[in-house]
Amino acid sequence: MDAAIAGLVGALGGALVGAGGAWGAARIALKGAMYQADKQASSAYEQWLRQVRREVYTTFLNDARVLADDMGDLTLRAATIDSSVTDDERRDSRERFSSAILLLEKKALDMALESPPDMAALAQGAVWHLKELNRALARTAHGNGFPQATKVYQRLDDLTEKAAAHLQQSPSGLVVRPGRLPPCRLCRGRRRALPPAA
Repeated sequence: MDAAIAGLVGALGGALVGAGGAWGAARIALKGAMYQADKQASSAYEQWLRQVRREVYTTFLNDARVLADDMGDLTLRAATIDSSVTDDERRDSRERFSSAILLLEKKALDMALESPPDMAALAQGAVWHLKELNRALARTAHGNGFPQATKVYQRLDDLTEKAAAHLQQSPSGLVVRPGRLPPCRLCRGRRRALPPAA
């Protein structure tokens, strides 16, 4: 009988140790699975954000370049001695450029939402220089818009360079989505919620 009780106690002890080990292994596996899920969600979020930023940057830069080239062409034509730019064409181009600048201002607001502050400042600066170039083209008989056009192209080149660098930088680490805690804090919170062991 003593041997049977000893065997039963040994079996129960082994079962308790085994259950405790299985519990610990399950907790470790759960932590690992949660960490992996958070990493995958973080990676998917960063990829989505990079794509959104790429679309905002390219839309703004393409539209700004087209407008700058159009204004630059008028600047060159107006600067020649035998300028073929008439007053009517100057007035029409001012209205056309003004409406294009207004659309570009809206896209600069998208840049302000999706990009770091220094890039948003460059975008707003490019819009401001385009406005200055439009004013210069409207008020001069023989287009003295070269300084303004140079500033526009300089600002757009800076913005293009900064946007490329921003899109190519490495991910910034684990991004925690709203409403979710990192795995270690989540497990600590669950541990606190468990009733104390008797």
